[in-house]
Amino acid sequence: MTHHHLRDPQVIQEITASFRVGTMTVGDLASHFGVSKSTIRKILAEAGLAINRAHKTKEEQAMLQHLALHGITKFDQLKDRLLTAATAKAFFMDQSIHTRVQWLHDSVQEDKSHENHDPLQHSKFTTGSITRN
Repeated sequence: MTHHHLRDPQVIQEITASFRVGTMTVGDLASHFGVSKSTIRKILAEAGLAINRAHKTKEEQAMLQHLALHGITKFDQLKDRLLTAATAKAFFMDQSIHTRVQWLHDSVQEDKSHENHDPLQHSKFTTGSITRN
């Protein structure tokens, strides 16, 4: 059984307002709207009013998908990447301004030398639509 009325922004606002003010508990809201407590918890999690460990918000799902696009699918991979980036930044900042400018100059020169040899330069890329769960 679907609950299309729960997609209505006014209904969602009523649920979140009642929960925020404390006039209704999760159980009361579930009973009032004829849905499960889990459905109410999902709505509250999307609104940032509760943490529902069994449900990922749209923002959390988008973040996980973005990380996966960059090959990060496990927490240890993310932690290692962040530590590597922090270490690299610290090393970079410890260098003199002259050295940093020289690295930037070298990087630009390297990019220019590869411009005419890039096999992807003339390729046509198209993007598909994002699928939603």
